Amino acid sequence: MDVSQIAVADRVDTKSVMATLNIGKSLFYGTYTKDCKITPVRVGNQSFISGVEFELLRAYHLARCSGKEVLAEFLKELSPTEDNSDKPSLDRSLILFDNLTLQANYQKLSSRLSLLEQYASSPHARLSNQELSQVLELSPSTLYGNKEHYRLGFVFRRDRQGWQVLIPENNSIPALAK
Repeated sequence: MDVSQIAVADRVDTKSVMATLNIGKSLFYGTYTKDCKITPVRVGNQSFISGVEFELLRAYHLARCSGKEVLAEFLKELSPTEDNSDKPSLDRSLILFDNLTLQANYQKLSSRLSLLEQYASSPHARLSNQELSQVLELSPSTLYGNKEHYRLGFVFRRDRQGWQVLIPENNSIPALAK
């Protein structure tokens, strides 16, 4: 992840952060900011955090959603060492966020591939246009005009019952779809 992408927001209002993370005020102030050692800055009637702190909270949120073990590891990595200041460093925060994002993306891809393999193993199983678009993370309109689609190493063919999932034989996928 590029640091310039994260540093775009000079400050983020805490209400937006809570809405983005889908958490309440008490959880935000009572747990999230305390665990991440973040102190929002008050300007008038609003409180703000920096863009880097926002990314740290996103990583913390992802760790919380991934389970107790992942959260414990995250907090252990986040805790400062003797030679560090009280605040977590930008580099450490970005590395933690990148690792959690990579892990979440891998788990998501793994579950998608597993589901597609299950459909491919059953010759009578079909997916609706909506289901296939969700699994492939495509707009349903992308699939409407097609009778065949190639993605993630699978061939999807539409018939009257829906989309059949096939595992192609070697070299049967067109070069553009690889």
